[in-house]
Amino acid sequence: MKPLRPKIVLLLAAGMLIFGSSIWLSSPHAIKNMYIYQAQSFLKGQVDIDPDQYEAVRYKQRSYMMFPPLPAILLTPIVFFAGVSVNVIYISTIFLVVSIFVLRNILQTLQIDQKSIPWILVAFFVGTGYWFCFAWSSGVWQFSHIVGITAMLLAIRQALSNRNAWLVGFYLGLAFLTRQLFIYSAIFLLVVIWKKDHQDRQAKVFDTVRFLSALAICVSGYLLWNWIRFDNVLDTGYSHMSIGTDYGGQRIIQYGLFHPIYIPFNFYSYFIQGVHVNFAPPMLLKPVSMDPFGTSLPAASPFIFFALAAKWKKPFLLSAWTSIFCALIHMMCYHTNGLVQINTMRYTLDFFPILILLVALGTNEIRNNWWKATVVYSVLLNVLAMVALPMVQLSR
Repeated sequence: MKPLRPKIVLLLAAGMLIFGSSIWLSSPHAIKNMYIYQAQSFLKGQVDIDPDQYEAVRYKQRSYMMFPPLPAILLTPIVFFAGVSVNVIYISTIFLVVSIFVLRNILQTLQIDQKSIPWILVAFFVGTGYWFCFAWSSGVWQFSHIVGITAMLLAIRQALSNRNAWLVGFYLGLAFLTRQLFIYSAIFLLVVIWKKDHQDRQAKVFDTVRFLSALAICVSGYLLWNWIRFDNVLDTGYSHMSIGTDYGGQRIIQYGLFHPIYIPFNFYSYFIQGVHVNFAPPMLLKPVSMDPFGTSLPAASPFIFFALAAKWKKPFLLSAWTSIFCALIHMMCYHTNGLVQINTMRYTLDFFPILILLVALGTNEIRNNWWKATVVYSVLLNVLAMVALPMVQLSR
């Protein structure tokens, strides 16, 4: 059997991604995105939003979005021209295309085998939770991942290409203004900037200052955003969440948003929990959906193990793993694992732009093509979750 050509691999993956995601456009999950209504408020000169919005938080008799503001800012001109009827998944498609080209450029910069690059692209965009977030990007949580990943990839591209350090910090800042946990990627990016080849110490110091200055501007913007809403630069709004009677509400009441007691549950979710399909009662014979608590990273995307084979400059490798580890520690102590999510631990997308670099470098060290089987497995599992089971649901 002849191996699949790279272009065919990409075309097949693109077809599955588009077809699978299109199913959700007509499903109940295609709800309006909170960022749209925040953008509408910006156009009215307001910061508070409609109190009927799901997960809006209350403070001084007003309702606010507790998430970072960048996606809403980006949607503001679109809402101005198209109104609130626009479905965000179409905007996500633009970010998807940009992310594909940027990641491809990064992999070329890393001198990844040209024949492997399409497979790495497929692994990242079709074999991870990216597909879920893209398909569900009509929702506020998922759209933030799509925007943040694009900004993070742009930051990595600038850093690895020895380009403008100010832009590296600015793009990272944009990622932070979308998903806060991207801030841990600063460790990796700072080391890459500091270890630039053919630069004297003074030039490295100036580049570091440029990077940190740009990042500081964005972080300051987030602190200002907090102060405008909640009169406290350190109040993100999460402490004002409505506490329900479910497991999450009970956890927050007793232990707060962050606590080490959450580590066992989260560790099991992130690293051990397998693929779980729900079957329809009463006889439990018809598969209807995936477990909304998600699937562990190794079970859903086993190609991640090739990151352990990565060879790189020691400071780059160490800082990359440090950024990933710090983000994971943060996630382990959070009161939820990311529910609702389909065949993924979606919070891991906050460090996946760095992890995929290590995966790609690891595949460069593998002498045979068996690693591609793990990519195929990951994609087929997502096809089950994002195509097959939704079609079963729609046929009921």
